[in-house]
Amino acid sequence: MTPNKDAIERLSFNNDRIRTMMRSVGKQIADICFEGEANTKKTSLDAALDGFEELIDLLRQHDDFTPEQIDEVHVLCNSTYGYYIDVFGYEGLTNYWHIIGSCHLVYYIRKFGNLYRFQNQGWEHLNHLLKRFFLTRTQRGGRCGNVAKSSRVRSVGRWLQRRLLWLCALVPRSAIVANGRKRVGLF
Repeated sequence: MTPNKDAIERLSFNNDRIRTMMRSVGKQIADICFEGEANTKKTSLDAALDGFEELIDLLRQHDDFTPEQIDEVHVLCNSTYGYYIDVFGYEGLTNYWHIIGSCHLVYYIRKFGNLYRFQNQGWEHLNHLLKRFFLTRTQRGGRCGNVAKSSRVRSVGRWLQRRLLWLCALVPRSAIVANGRKRVGLF
């Protein structure tokens, strides 16, 4: 909440951190946000957090949903969304809550059977690794006095090529050395 408690501040976390955080401090959020206020908002937020946690656990399964499970997801989406709207109103509605509450989620589960196969976590993890490598192990385009060999992507390309070959088990780990003495690839 903002200091004058009139709006929710923006937070940004990755998927694993937010799930861990919600499991450990989810109930405390309701106590902090609605301290001394009407008990109905606190109760609704508790129910919304419980429903959201249960919904996420259901959606993370790898198998296709049975018709009974789809109906369970539908009921859970409607009740969780209702509790969320009771607390925050339509002003607190985000794209993700819209997908839950408008039954788009249930529609896609009925159409495709399981949405886990469409997850984007692998690409997000790769993007995280690339950013970490680029920001900590390169000169971010610095020349070191050699104008001809300056490239912002050369070192990232070398690292990504080594990693790809190692992950695909195409080259033994001993042949891929990060310090540049043994090189595999085009760079």
